[in-house]
Amino acid sequence: MKAELSPQLSTDALPPEYYSVANGDIWLYFIQQKSGGPVNIGGTKNVKRRLSDLQAACPDELRLMACVRARPSMEMDLHALLESIRIRAKWFETTELTQNLMRTARQTGASGVSKIIREYCFMPAR
Repeated sequence: MKAELSPQLSTDALPPEYYSVANGDIWLYFIQQKSGGPVNIGGTKNVKRRLSDLQAACPDELRLMACVRARPSMEMDLHALLESIRIRAKWFETTELTQNLMRTARQTGASGVSKIIREYCFMPAR
């Protein structure tokens, strides 16, 4: 279930497979302002729409930093792991951990993100 995008892609350039997902899965996304700053980490059925909605409310250009197909529980596990750096809702501080999560999502997909969650939380494999 690996999927990734270059941070330079705009909402218009998203391939069609990022518009929807089936079988109970979600797109787990990492969105950040082009200039850096907080990271929005969440799950959606339609990445293009989510990025567009966030962009409409943000004066700075946003970039899709990573996107992987995942189970909804991975979003909840990530939010629990990152609770101490939560700013508000799905916005988190940019830290070494969030940067590592984005890099891992781009390079190895959901399996790599799941491994990081297990390592930090000492959770059994799912």
